[in-house]
Amino acid sequence: MNLRVEEGEDGVTFRIRVKPSAPRNEIKGLRGEALKIDINAPPVKGKANDDALRLPRLINIIRSA
Repeated sequence: MNLRVEEGEDGVTFRIRVKPSAPRNEIKGLRGEALKIDINAPPVKGKANDDALRLPRLINIIRSA
């Protein structure tokens, strides 16, 4: 299956599947049309979801020119 990416006026959107309380933050691959990611944060008060939205910074993805 392929990651389903939709382009809009403000950028692109895609679905993610978050696994909280993982040993480390990492992208695991695809699950259906969603990006599957592991997040180290616990599933308490939305902490894992918040960290998932900051994933590029958490795993040191650097924007290229």
